[in-house]
Amino acid sequence: MAEVLSAWSDSKPDQVAVEGKGGTRTWAELNENVDRLINAMNRFGVSPGDRVALLSGNRSEVAEISLAALGSSKILVPINWHWTAEELDYVLGNCGAKLLFIESVYLDLLGKIDLSKSDVKVVVVFGDEPISHKYVDMAEFMGGSESGEPAGQGSGTIMFYTSGTTGRPKGVVPSGFDVSGPSSIGVDRSRLITKILGMPEQGRTLLCGPYYHSAQFACGILPIMVGSSTHMLYRSTPESILDTIEQKKITNVHMVPTQFVRLLRLPNERKDSFDGSSLRSVIHGGAPCSPLVKFDMIHWFGPVLVEYYGASESGFLTVVDSEDWLEHSGTVGRLLPGAEVMIRRQDGTPTRNGEPGVIYFRRSNGADFTYHGDPEKTKAAHVDDGWATVGDIGYLDDDGLLYLSDRAIDMIISGGVNIYPAEIEGVLITHPAVLDVAVFGIPDDEFGESVHCAVCLSPNYSPSDVLTTELQAWLRERIAGYKVPRGFDYLEALPRSEAGKLQKHLLRRPYWQEVSRTI
Repeated sequence: MAEVLSAWSDSKPDQVAVEGKGGTRTWAELNENVDRLINAMNRFGVSPGDRVALLSGNRSEVAEISLAALGSSKILVPINWHWTAEELDYVLGNCGAKLLFIESVYLDLLGKIDLSKSDVKVVVVFGDEPISHKYVDMAEFMGGSESGEPAGQGSGTIMFYTSGTTGRPKGVVPSGFDVSGPSSIGVDRSRLITKILGMPEQGRTLLCGPYYHSAQFACGILPIMVGSSTHMLYRSTPESILDTIEQKKITNVHMVPTQFVRLLRLPNERKDSFDGSSLRSVIHGGAPCSPLVKFDMIHWFGPVLVEYYGASESGFLTVVDSEDWLEHSGTVGRLLPGAEVMIRRQDGTPTRNGEPGVIYFRRSNGADFTYHGDPEKTKAAHVDDGWATVGDIGYLDDDGLLYLSDRAIDMIISGGVNIYPAEIEGVLITHPAVLDVAVFGIPDDEFGESVHCAVCLSPNYSPSDVLTTELQAWLRERIAGYKVPRGFDYLEALPRSEAGKLQKHLLRRPYWQEVSRTI
């Protein structure tokens, strides 16, 4: 790819570019494979602006496919590997992908849905398991294509899916995508991200979280465009994270607070022996981080932690480094250039500094987002003059630092994963034992929040451990396992307003009243 990878292929052809399950790629091999993939997509009729879906664990092929899509004006759709067949079926139908790349371990899941109802025309398979003859093998897909510079290079974009309050995932489409835009746009964007998050160009990146999360993708895949090698962990453990940082001399890594907690619980001998001297930026966000946990991590790793605030809809809005955070504990940072934030009361009027309200954001260059195929949800997220919100509550102090304090919507963030109660409630209410149900988050030292449930039972049903196990099994058959509540409360009735709206704050309050945070 002349505009993206050729410079690195020419200057360091035999150095490692990508490493992980699926093999190692030098810069020369990565460049050649990406060229072949773009040529193959052209040959199979996948045009600029078409959507390309990707379902895989953290494998080397993910980097190749992502760079090929982003380097040829396609819209990449990363798919959550935890989804059930029903969720996968919905997203493939909703996103309109013409091409699906899938790791072979997920073929059984794919076999449970009817692809004829979607726009998918070609399924390309890679991985370690046997591949059905009904699909196209990745080697075969690439084998008939030339390795020379492909036609149709340009800057693609990404449509991440984020769960909605109705339970259906929403495809977040960034505005301003132009199929005729040059590939240099993607390179410039990647260079900006690495700069604001303290990642060195031509550094060594560790991807130890799922690439289908927008922040993991931005911090794990995009740095390749500016010459950083990426080392992928297919399944990470605290031990494998430390081992990889040491062995590969990692300079930057993105983690969620749950990973911090698990690292801090390692034996003292391992923590004391850890050599993290290569680290320049340990990026975190996407979930509440206990100040005590963060203090301990800074004390252990050094002042290399960088926290951000943002969402798939907004991109990165604020950043705070370790030094600034130690002076202003709890802040998520200062506004980045081009980002604007306004805090409003429920009536829409601006708050005073220090007064919590709904966080609204916009970009000074007019960049915005829509929810794919859902104009009503898009409209609901926006107000006047281009301001938008994802429902977070927070405040600005007199120094312009942003703090988070609560969520206006009921979203649960557990281990860095967004979980929406309405989806879980919608499944549970179909069980004959359930008359009424409310799902909410409660404090969890390891995950930040864990999923909890309050149930009002139908007549002739009584609370029991057997029933709890049955309800959890009912859910696991219908939704991803990480969404299943760990705990259940059985109540005579749930608190509802006269309008029938659940008053979840009354259910949450007993669990949060002894905790200093409410998010």
